[in-house]
Amino acid sequence: MAEPTSTAASAFVAAASAFTLTLLGVEYHALVWALAGSLAALAMAPAQQQQATPRTRLRAVAFVVFSTLAGAAISGGLVVLLGGGKPVQILLALATGYGAQAVLEAALRAVLARLEKFGGSS
Repeated sequence: MAEPTSTAASAFVAAASAFTLTLLGVEYHALVWALAGSLAALAMAPAQQQQATPRTRLRAVAFVVFSTLAGAAISGGLVVLLGGGKPVQILLALATGYGAQAVLEAALRAVLARLEKFGGSS
């Protein structure tokens, strides 16, 4: 029996991926492999993040959604810049889907630090 968090995350990402494919034109295999990378990263998350509470379930779903979308978009952009074919894009999507959480968290921290620097803390 599958874990409820993984099942809910997978179902949500499947619906979001169909919407993203039609709206943004992201290639299907990039989205699938970015999803595989983000689910692998979720499976390897520290144990304190895997305890089943409503907040951690929501965080897991958001993690998978944003990592998948970021991984697919980044890999698509990198293939255009670097060249290569479908195998290169698949490997890039897997890697960027896996590492997207760290990149997104670092970017968010940098933006918040910049806002604090300019506006001060309130």
